[in-house]
Amino acid sequence: MKTMSGIYVLVVTALLACAGQRRDAPPASDNPVEPSGAATYRAPLVVRVEGPEQMQPGSESELVVRLIRPRPTDSPIALRLSLPPGVELVDGQADEAITDAVSGTLTRRYRIRVAGGIPDRDIEVTASITGTDHAAHARDAYRFGRPAPKLAEPRRQADPVRVGNKNLGRPIPVGP
Repeated sequence: MKTMSGIYVLVVTALLACAGQRRDAPPASDNPVEPSGAATYRAPLVVRVEGPEQMQPGSESELVVRLIRPRPTDSPIALRLSLPPGVELVDGQADEAITDAVSGTLTRRYRIRVAGGIPDRDIEVTASITGTDHAAHARDAYRFGRPAPKLAEPRRQADPVRVGNKNLGRPIPVGP
């Protein structure tokens, strides 16, 4: 009987010792989740194009292209400017391979000339990076002061869908 009560005391003591241990959260620097609880994600490559709000036909202007990389690598970045008809590149290279393993933000400046009227198409800027274990592609456009295009809003039916006591909202029809 003494053996049984000795085992009982040992088991209870072990359980209380485990329950009393304090488990701290990992340090904030090791925690990939922000305090708000939302996970963060940063694109591996971002292109931003800046230019004048409006251009006058026959004038020259400067375009600034920024390539943003949260984690620089030694893989080359292929940068390309696609110019619409009527736009001439006065200064800078339309195609360039950039190798920089240190800088998180790279800046390139270009001078363009618009002959005749303002073109209907945009200047497209694309950047691609390919390494042995990663790849990324990014693009942006200079629109000569035109607003960015917006996606069409889908048609919605009038009646919301209800399942039990949950309102799933108005459905979007698929098809013509």
